Amino acid sequence: MKTIVQRMVVVLTICVLAGHAAGALAETDTASDAPVLEAGRALTQQWMSGEIAGLWERFGSQMQAVVGSREGLAQTGAGILAQLGEENAVLSEQVTRQQGIAVYRRVSRWSGSPNPIAVTWALGPDGLIEGFSVRPAPAENLGAAVAAGETPDGRLPADDVVAQYLEEFVEQRQVAPGVVVGLLDSEGARFVAHGDAGDGRAPDPDTVFEAGSVTKGLTGLLLAQMVDAGDVRLDQPVGELLPADLGVDPAVAAITLEELATHRSGLPRLASGPEMQARMTSADPYAGSTPEEIFADVARVDAAQVAAGRGSYAYSNFGSALLGQLLARAGEASYADLLAERVFAPLGLAAPALAPDAVDGRRAQGHQAGQPVPPWTLDAYAPAGGWQTSARDALALAQRLVSGEPAWVTAALEPRTEDGGGLAWHQVTIADRTVTWHNGGTAGSSSFLAIVPDEDLALVVLVNAGGGVADGLARALLAHGRTPPQ
Repeated sequence: MKTIVQRMVVVLTICVLAGHAAGALAETDTASDAPVLEAGRALTQQWMSGEIAGLWERFGSQMQAVVGSREGLAQTGAGILAQLGEENAVLSEQVTRQQGIAVYRRVSRWSGSPNPIAVTWALGPDGLIEGFSVRPAPAENLGAAVAAGETPDGRLPADDVVAQYLEEFVEQRQVAPGVVVGLLDSEGARFVAHGDAGDGRAPDPDTVFEAGSVTKGLTGLLLAQMVDAGDVRLDQPVGELLPADLGVDPAVAAITLEELATHRSGLPRLASGPEMQARMTSADPYAGSTPEEIFADVARVDAAQVAAGRGSYAYSNFGSALLGQLLARAGEASYADLLAERVFAPLGLAAPALAPDAVDGRRAQGHQAGQPVPPWTLDAYAPAGGWQTSARDALALAQRLVSGEPAWVTAALEPRTEDGGGLAWHQVTIADRTVTWHNGGTAGSSSFLAIVPDEDLALVVLVNAGGGVADGLARALLAHGRTPPQ
């Protein structure tokens, strides 16, 4: 039976803070952080004091829809507190910002948890709570025990250095049971793994993990290919591709395919239809979803909400799934078939698996809060997170992305927004490197795929634990031996 912590993580992973995959949060250290720190501390103390129901009025509409009721919030919060025990020490506090959302994160040690716990509050400009997370803290500041050294252009850390990072990640930090890393540089492709895939052995390059939202990058590639082929347009309104009998509000129908791909559509993180809400706290929250359900949920969207948010960044699993299913309608084939035929085949790659039952061979057992959890079946939401992949296959894709060919690959990756985002892909500077990337997370898995085209580099990190824990490791490996920009 799932613990209360695990049930809450399911809710938060699919809705509340899934936006971690959308772009690097810009850390700040200014006086403007003081009100956010104060608010975050107050909310945390209110939550720890058991005044959980009183937080309900501060929740945004999407949060209220996800949690369901004031009573459900109180019951779930009390259960989490009972499992965690008492907060013994605050290890760090951090304020980050992204597109008008201020995020307060507090990492602490608790008497009932062997690992540090991160409590996170995402606050909108109006002060409403747009996200609330309680989960094992991702690894940060990795590599304290790793020997310093210079990593020249065109190279990533050597295998023995990577092995030290992975040992610290698994054995010392106990972030996850197992991890496998794929690296591509001037020395070629190589793989390093550590820990337990769930069967008593370390994962290998062919062990399959859930890639989660890295799949959005595949959907961006599919969009770019279909634009190149003349099947769709970036500025094409969704209303031209939706079923004609839906009765979608004109403000919603005017959303473009490019806005869906760049998370600027104004759509909420998740649909609010009855099917999605009924599945929200299940162990497999997307299983059974259909394209027809997604299209019907578009007709339910509040046009005023879309009008207010359109053009501004707001991460949306709903929008990504809608994009994939609209491309399927335009291409007169299933999303899976289109992805295989239009993206993977031209790149010389085997068709991707988009569901757990499509995987042949060894797969990693996912974990959340230290306990095994079942894989997710994304069904109609596969365009937002269904890819099942090994490090070998993910690195093969990354190598094709580094090449930038065919031309539609470059079109998908190139920045087209003020924050450097492409068609579902993102760009960030890590040390002195310009990195194009996407990450992903399910209840039991975390992933990170990155390329550095200027140096012909690629990196893949696959971890069999949820909570976005691959991010810190990937960034540490990309930054090792490099000089931060001045």
